[in-house]
Amino acid sequence: MYFKEEWTPSLKELYHHYKRRPIAIVTHKNSDVDAVVSAMLLKHAFQQASLYIPDKMNYPATKLLQSLQHLYGLLFQFKTFSQASEEDIIIVDTTGNLTVPPEKRIIAIFDHHDPRAKKYTALYEFINPEAPANAILVREALFHLSISQPRWLDVITAIALISDTNRFDRGDSLTFSTMGDLLKKLEEHQITYGELKRLAFPPPDATQLDRIIYLLKNPQVVEVDKVESLGDSLPPQKSYLFLKQDNTPFGVVEKIPADKTLSPGDITSNIQNLLNLPFILYYKKEEEGFRLSIRTLPPWNAVEFMKKYLGCTVNCGGHPNAGGGTFDMEEKEFLDLLYHGIKEEIKNSSEI
Repeated sequence: MYFKEEWTPSLKELYHHYKRRPIAIVTHKNSDVDAVVSAMLLKHAFQQASLYIPDKMNYPATKLLQSLQHLYGLLFQFKTFSQASEEDIIIVDTTGNLTVPPEKRIIAIFDHHDPRAKKYTALYEFINPEAPANAILVREALFHLSISQPRWLDVITAIALISDTNRFDRGDSLTFSTMGDLLKKLEEHQITYGELKRLAFPPPDATQLDRIIYLLKNPQVVEVDKVESLGDSLPPQKSYLFLKQDNTPFGVVEKIPADKTLSPGDITSNIQNLLNLPFILYYKKEEEGFRLSIRTLPPWNAVEFMKKYLGCTVNCGGHPNAGGGTFDMEEKEFLDLLYHGIKEEIKNSSEI
Protein backbone atom coordinates (compact mmCIF):
# COMPACT_ATOMS: atom_id res chain seq x y z
CA MET A 1 0.00 0.00 0.00
CA TYR A 2 1.52 3.34 -0.98
CA PHE A 3 2.02 6.12 1.52
CA LYS A 4 0.95 9.78 1.37
CA GLU A 5 2.47 12.78 3.17
CA GLU A 6 -1.01 14.14 3.81
CA TRP A 7 -1.65 11.37 6.33
CA THR A 8 -1.62 12.45 9.95
CA PRO A 9 1.45 11.54 12.08
CA SER A 10 -0.60 9.09 14.10
CA LEU A 11 -1.68 7.24 10.97
CA LYS A 12 1.89 7.26 9.66
CA GLU A 13 3.06 5.67 12.88
CA LEU A 14 0.20 3.24 12.71
CA TYR A 15 1.08 2.22 9.17
CA HIS A 16 4.79 1.73 9.85
CA HIS A 17 4.25 -0.05 13.15
CA TYR A 18 1.63 -2.44 11.82
CA LYS A 19 2.66 -2.54 8.16
CA ARG A 20 3.00 -6.34 8.24
CA ARG A 21 -0.44 -6.80 9.73
CA PRO A 22 -3.86 -6.22 8.16
CA ILE A 23 -5.88 -3.33 9.54
CA ALA A 24 -9.41 -2.38 8.53
CA ILE A 25 -10.75 1.08 9.25
CA VAL A 26 -14.23 2.26 8.34
CA THR A 27 -15.55 5.64 9.44
CA HIS A 28 -19.07 6.82 10.01
CA LYS A 29 -20.63 9.14 12.55
CA ASN A 30 -24.11 8.08 11.54
CA SER A 31 -25.86 4.76 10.99
CA ASP A 32 -27.38 5.29 7.55
CA VAL A 33 -27.68 2.62 4.89
CA ASP A 34 -24.17 3.34 3.61
CA ALA A 35 -22.67 2.85 7.07
CA VAL A 36 -24.51 -0.41 7.66
CA VAL A 37 -23.68 -1.80 4.20
CA SER A 38 -20.02 -0.82 4.62
CA ALA A 39 -19.91 -2.76 7.86
CA MET A 40 -21.70 -5.73 6.28
CA LEU A 41 -19.13 -5.80 3.47
CA LEU A 42 -16.35 -5.86 6.03
CA LYS A 43 -18.09 -8.50 8.10
CA HIS A 44 -18.33 -10.71 5.02
CA ALA A 45 -14.68 -10.05 4.20
CA PHE A 46 -13.58 -11.07 7.66
CA GLN A 47 -14.87 -14.55 7.00
CA GLN A 48 -12.05 -14.79 4.45
CA ALA A 49 -9.34 -12.52 5.92
CA SER A 50 -7.84 -11.92 9.35
CA LEU A 51 -7.63 -8.66 11.26
CA TYR A 52 -5.30 -7.28 13.90
CA ILE A 53 -6.23 -4.79 16.61
CA PRO A 54 -3.64 -2.45 18.21
CA ASP A 55 -3.57 -1.99 21.96
CA LYS A 56 -4.54 1.67 22.27
CA MET A 57 -8.23 2.21 21.59
CA ASN A 58 -11.02 4.38 23.00
CA TYR A 59 -14.22 6.25 22.03
CA PRO A 60 -16.77 3.62 21.01
CA ALA A 61 -18.46 4.48 17.73
CA THR A 62 -21.80 4.55 19.47
CA LYS A 63 -24.28 5.15 16.69
CA LEU A 64 -22.87 2.62 14.27
CA LEU A 65 -22.36 0.05 16.99
CA GLN A 66 -25.93 0.41 18.25
CA SER A 67 -27.32 0.17 14.73
CA LEU A 68 -25.35 -2.96 13.91
CA GLN A 69 -26.18 -4.61 17.22
CA HIS A 70 -29.86 -3.85 16.64
CA LEU A 71 -29.84 -5.24 13.12
CA TYR A 72 -27.51 -8.17 13.32
CA GLY A 73 -26.62 -8.81 16.94
CA LEU A 74 -22.93 -8.32 16.15
CA LEU A 75 -20.58 -8.77 19.06
CA PHE A 76 -17.59 -7.26 17.29
CA GLN A 77 -15.72 -4.36 18.87
CA PHE A 78 -16.03 -0.97 17.18
CA LYS A 79 -13.48 1.48 18.60
CA THR A 80 -11.19 4.33 17.60
CA PHE A 81 -7.48 5.02 17.90
CA SER A 82 -6.63 7.19 20.90
CA GLN A 83 -4.20 9.24 18.77
CA ALA A 84 -6.27 9.43 15.60
CA SER A 85 -6.99 12.84 14.12
CA GLU A 86 -10.70 12.05 13.72
CA GLU A 87 -12.61 10.49 16.58
CA ASP A 88 -14.82 8.51 14.27
CA ILE A 89 -12.10 6.23 12.90
CA ILE A 90 -13.39 2.77 13.70
CA ILE A 91 -11.34 -0.38 14.04
CA VAL A 92 -13.17 -3.69 13.84
CA ASP A 93 -12.12 -6.83 15.72
CA THR A 94 -13.42 -10.15 14.47
CA THR A 95 -10.60 -12.60 15.13
CA GLY A 96 -10.07 -12.89 18.87
CA ASN A 97 -6.35 -13.52 18.31
CA LEU A 98 -3.26 -11.74 16.99
CA THR A 99 -2.05 -14.47 14.64
CA VAL A 100 -2.50 -13.12 11.13
CA PRO A 101 -0.77 -13.76 7.81
CA PRO A 102 1.74 -10.96 7.04
CA GLU A 103 0.87 -10.72 3.35
CA LYS A 104 -2.62 -9.29 3.90
CA ARG A 105 -3.06 -5.67 2.82
CA ILE A 106 -4.26 -2.80 4.94
CA ILE A 107 -7.77 -1.50 4.28
CA ALA A 108 -8.13 2.15 5.32
CA ILE A 109 -11.38 3.94 4.55
CA PHE A 110 -12.24 7.49 5.62
CA ASP A 111 -15.70 8.97 5.91
CA HIS A 112 -16.53 10.83 2.71
CA HIS A 113 -19.16 13.01 4.42
CA ASP A 114 -16.53 15.11 6.21
CA PRO A 115 -15.14 17.79 3.78
CA ARG A 116 -11.80 17.67 5.63
CA ALA A 117 -11.41 13.93 5.29
CA LYS A 118 -9.39 12.12 2.67
CA LYS A 119 -10.40 8.67 1.58
CA TYR A 120 -8.14 5.70 0.97
CA THR A 121 -8.52 2.04 0.13
CA ALA A 122 -5.87 -0.51 -0.61
CA LEU A 123 -5.11 1.16 -3.96
CA TYR A 124 -7.25 4.31 -4.22
CA GLU A 125 -7.59 7.73 -2.64
CA PHE A 126 -10.53 10.13 -2.88
CA ILE A 127 -10.40 13.76 -1.82
CA ASN A 128 -13.77 15.06 -2.98
CA PRO A 129 -16.19 14.82 -0.01
CA GLU A 130 -19.03 14.22 -2.45
CA ALA A 131 -17.21 11.34 -4.10
CA PRO A 132 -18.06 7.66 -3.66
CA ALA A 133 -20.07 6.27 -0.78
CA ASN A 134 -18.05 4.36 1.77
CA ALA A 135 -19.57 1.14 0.48
CA ILE A 136 -17.77 1.73 -2.83
CA LEU A 137 -14.46 2.30 -1.08
CA VAL A 138 -14.86 -0.88 0.94
CA ARG A 139 -15.89 -2.84 -2.12
CA GLU A 140 -12.88 -1.60 -4.11
CA ALA A 141 -10.50 -2.54 -1.31
CA LEU A 142 -12.02 -6.01 -1.02
CA PHE A 143 -11.82 -6.45 -4.79
CA HIS A 144 -8.05 -5.94 -4.63
CA LEU A 145 -7.90 -8.52 -1.85
CA SER A 146 -9.68 -10.97 -4.20
CA ILE A 147 -12.65 -11.22 -1.82
CA SER A 148 -15.91 -11.93 -3.63
CA GLN A 149 -19.37 -11.11 -2.34
CA PRO A 150 -22.69 -12.98 -2.67
CA ARG A 151 -25.73 -11.72 -4.56
CA TRP A 152 -27.60 -10.44 -1.50
CA LEU A 153 -24.58 -8.28 -0.63
CA ASP A 154 -24.39 -6.99 -4.21
CA VAL A 155 -28.04 -5.93 -3.93
CA ILE A 156 -27.71 -3.99 -0.68
CA THR A 157 -24.44 -2.44 -1.91
CA ALA A 158 -26.28 -1.15 -4.97
CA ILE A 159 -29.06 0.19 -2.71
CA ALA A 160 -26.46 2.00 -0.59
CA LEU A 161 -24.83 3.58 -3.65
CA ILE A 162 -28.12 4.83 -5.08
CA SER A 163 -29.33 6.13 -1.71
CA ASP A 164 -26.08 7.74 -0.60
CA THR A 165 -25.38 9.58 -3.86
CA ASN A 166 -28.96 10.91 -4.17
CA ARG A 167 -29.78 8.98 -7.35
CA PHE A 168 -26.25 9.66 -8.64
CA ASP A 169 -26.69 13.45 -8.54
CA ARG A 170 -23.39 13.42 -6.63
CA GLY A 171 -21.94 10.38 -8.32
CA ASP A 172 -18.42 10.26 -9.75
CA SER A 173 -16.79 8.01 -12.34
CA LEU A 174 -16.03 5.23 -9.86
CA THR A 175 -19.62 5.29 -8.60
CA PHE A 176 -20.99 4.87 -12.10
CA SER A 177 -18.40 2.23 -12.97
CA THR A 178 -19.14 0.24 -9.80
CA MET A 179 -22.89 0.51 -10.32
CA GLY A 180 -22.44 -0.68 -13.89
CA ASP A 181 -20.53 -3.72 -12.68
CA LEU A 182 -23.19 -4.47 -10.07
CA LEU A 183 -26.06 -4.14 -12.53
CA LYS A 184 -24.28 -6.40 -14.98
CA LYS A 185 -23.96 -9.07 -12.28
CA LEU A 186 -27.54 -8.61 -11.08
CA GLU A 187 -29.02 -8.75 -14.58
CA GLU A 188 -28.41 -12.50 -14.46
CA HIS A 189 -31.05 -12.58 -11.70
CA GLN A 190 -33.48 -10.25 -13.53
CA ILE A 191 -32.76 -7.41 -11.08
CA THR A 192 -33.05 -3.96 -12.67
CA TYR A 193 -31.96 -0.46 -11.69
CA GLY A 194 -35.59 0.63 -11.39
CA GLU A 195 -36.30 -2.06 -8.80
CA LEU A 196 -33.17 -1.17 -6.85
CA LYS A 197 -34.12 2.52 -6.91
CA ARG A 198 -37.55 1.75 -5.43
CA LEU A 199 -35.80 0.03 -2.53
CA ALA A 200 -33.30 2.89 -2.11
CA PHE A 201 -35.81 5.79 -2.04
CA PRO A 202 -36.83 6.88 0.38
CA PRO A 203 -33.67 5.53 2.08
CA PRO A 204 -34.60 2.41 4.07
CA ASP A 205 -34.54 2.70 7.84
CA ALA A 206 -32.97 0.06 10.05
CA THR A 207 -36.08 -2.14 10.12
CA GLN A 208 -36.61 -1.98 6.37
CA LEU A 209 -32.97 -2.67 5.57
CA ASP A 210 -33.02 -5.57 7.99
CA ARG A 211 -36.07 -6.98 6.20
CA ILE A 212 -34.45 -6.60 2.77
CA ILE A 213 -31.31 -8.38 3.92
CA TYR A 214 -33.33 -11.04 5.75
CA LEU A 215 -35.23 -12.05 2.64
CA LEU A 216 -32.21 -11.76 0.35
CA LYS A 217 -30.07 -13.98 2.56
CA ASN A 218 -32.77 -16.67 2.73
CA PRO A 219 -32.01 -17.79 6.29
CA GLN A 220 -34.82 -20.34 6.32
CA VAL A 221 -35.31 -22.31 3.12
CA VAL A 222 -38.06 -24.81 2.42
CA GLU A 223 -37.02 -27.25 -0.28
CA VAL A 224 -40.44 -28.38 -1.38
CA ASP A 225 -39.42 -31.89 -2.40
CA LYS A 226 -38.00 -32.60 1.07
CA VAL A 227 -40.92 -31.42 3.22
CA GLU A 228 -43.89 -33.63 3.96
CA SER A 229 -45.97 -31.16 5.93
CA LEU A 230 -45.67 -27.47 6.67
CA GLY A 231 -47.68 -28.05 9.81
CA ASP A 232 -44.76 -30.04 11.18
CA SER A 233 -42.09 -27.76 9.77
CA LEU A 234 -42.89 -24.10 10.36
CA PRO A 235 -42.16 -22.72 13.83
CA PRO A 236 -44.31 -19.70 14.75
CA GLN A 237 -43.41 -16.22 13.55
CA LYS A 238 -40.88 -17.28 10.95
CA SER A 239 -40.35 -16.36 7.33
CA TYR A 240 -39.65 -19.11 4.84
CA LEU A 241 -38.47 -19.00 1.27
CA PHE A 242 -39.62 -21.74 -1.11
CA LEU A 243 -37.24 -22.97 -3.78
CA LYS A 244 -38.01 -24.69 -7.05
CA GLN A 245 -36.14 -27.85 -8.03
CA ASP A 246 -33.46 -25.78 -9.77
CA ASN A 247 -32.95 -23.85 -6.49
CA THR A 248 -34.38 -20.60 -7.86
CA PRO A 249 -36.55 -18.61 -5.40
CA PHE A 250 -40.29 -19.20 -5.74
CA GLY A 251 -42.05 -17.49 -2.86
CA VAL A 252 -42.15 -16.44 0.78
CA VAL A 253 -44.57 -17.51 3.53
CA GLU A 254 -44.51 -15.60 6.81
CA LYS A 255 -46.49 -15.81 10.03
CA ILE A 256 -47.25 -12.38 11.49
CA PRO A 257 -47.70 -11.83 15.26
CA ALA A 258 -51.35 -11.39 16.20
CA ASP A 259 -50.85 -7.76 17.26
CA LYS A 260 -49.27 -6.71 13.94
CA THR A 261 -50.96 -5.39 10.81
CA LEU A 262 -51.42 -8.00 8.13
CA SER A 263 -50.04 -6.16 5.12
CA PRO A 264 -47.01 -6.95 2.99
CA GLY A 265 -46.40 -3.25 2.39
CA ASP A 266 -44.38 -1.46 -0.25
CA ILE A 267 -41.00 -2.82 0.84
CA THR A 268 -42.22 -6.40 0.52
CA SER A 269 -43.81 -5.66 -2.84
CA ASN A 270 -40.53 -4.23 -4.11
CA ILE A 271 -38.63 -7.26 -2.84
CA GLN A 272 -41.11 -9.52 -4.61
CA ASN A 273 -40.43 -7.74 -7.89
CA LEU A 274 -36.70 -7.64 -7.16
CA LEU A 275 -36.48 -11.40 -6.65
CA ASN A 276 -39.17 -12.15 -9.24
CA LEU A 277 -41.10 -14.24 -6.70
CA PRO A 278 -44.44 -15.63 -7.94
CA PHE A 279 -45.96 -15.17 -4.48
CA ILE A 280 -45.50 -13.58 -1.06
CA LEU A 281 -48.00 -14.77 1.53
CA TYR A 282 -48.67 -13.47 5.06
CA TYR A 283 -50.98 -15.01 7.63
CA LYS A 284 -51.82 -14.52 11.29
CA LYS A 285 -53.93 -16.20 13.96
CA GLU A 286 -57.24 -14.61 14.85
CA GLU A 287 -59.88 -15.49 17.43
CA GLU A 288 -61.36 -18.04 15.05
CA GLY A 289 -59.06 -19.42 12.40
CA PHE A 290 -56.61 -17.48 10.30
CA ARG A 291 -56.45 -14.38 8.17
CA LEU A 292 -54.35 -14.48 5.02
CA SER A 293 -52.93 -11.83 2.68
CA ILE A 294 -51.28 -12.80 -0.59
CA ARG A 295 -49.54 -11.00 -3.44
CA THR A 296 -48.79 -12.81 -6.69
CA LEU A 297 -47.09 -12.25 -10.01
CA PRO A 298 -48.50 -13.64 -13.29
CA PRO A 299 -49.39 -16.35 -14.10
CA TRP A 300 -50.38 -16.90 -10.46
CA ASN A 301 -53.85 -15.72 -9.44
CA ALA A 302 -54.18 -14.79 -5.77
CA VAL A 303 -57.95 -15.26 -5.46
CA GLU A 304 -58.02 -18.49 -7.47
CA PHE A 305 -55.22 -19.93 -5.32
CA MET A 306 -57.20 -19.30 -2.12
CA LYS A 307 -60.36 -20.83 -3.56
CA LYS A 308 -58.67 -23.82 -5.17
CA TYR A 309 -56.38 -24.94 -2.36
CA LEU A 310 -57.72 -23.39 0.84
CA GLY A 311 -61.44 -23.81 0.21
CA CYS A 312 -62.21 -20.14 0.73
CA THR A 313 -65.70 -19.43 -0.58
CA VAL A 314 -66.69 -16.54 1.69
CA ASN A 315 -64.73 -13.58 3.03
CA CYS A 316 -62.31 -13.94 0.13
CA GLY A 317 -61.60 -11.11 -2.22
CA GLY A 318 -59.12 -9.13 -4.19
CA HIS A 319 -57.87 -9.28 -7.74
CA PRO A 320 -55.49 -11.60 -9.64
CA ASN A 321 -52.35 -10.03 -8.12
CA ALA A 322 -53.47 -9.45 -4.52
CA GLY A 323 -56.09 -10.89 -2.23
CA GLY A 324 -57.05 -11.93 1.27
CA GLY A 325 -59.35 -14.26 3.11
CA THR A 326 -60.43 -15.77 6.43
CA PHE A 327 -60.10 -19.50 7.16
CA ASP A 328 -61.79 -21.27 10.08
CA MET A 329 -59.49 -24.22 10.76
CA GLU A 330 -56.63 -25.39 12.94
CA GLU A 331 -53.13 -24.17 12.15
CA LYS A 332 -51.76 -27.56 11.10
CA GLU A 333 -54.64 -28.15 8.68
CA PHE A 334 -54.28 -24.62 7.33
CA LEU A 335 -50.52 -25.00 6.77
CA ASP A 336 -50.84 -28.45 5.20
CA LEU A 337 -53.41 -27.16 2.69
CA LEU A 338 -51.21 -24.14 2.04
CA TYR A 339 -48.13 -26.29 1.48
CA HIS A 340 -50.02 -28.64 -0.85
CA GLY A 341 -51.17 -25.68 -2.94
CA ILE A 342 -47.69 -24.18 -3.13
CA LYS A 343 -46.17 -27.51 -4.10
CA GLU A 344 -48.77 -28.04 -6.83
CA GLU A 345 -48.22 -24.55 -8.23
CA ILE A 346 -44.44 -25.03 -8.25
CA LYS A 347 -44.95 -28.31 -10.09
CA ASN A 348 -47.31 -26.68 -12.58
CA SER A 349 -44.97 -23.75 -13.18
CA SER A 350 -42.05 -26.11 -13.78
CA GLU A 351 -44.02 -27.93 -16.46
CA ILE A 352 -44.82 -24.76 -18.40
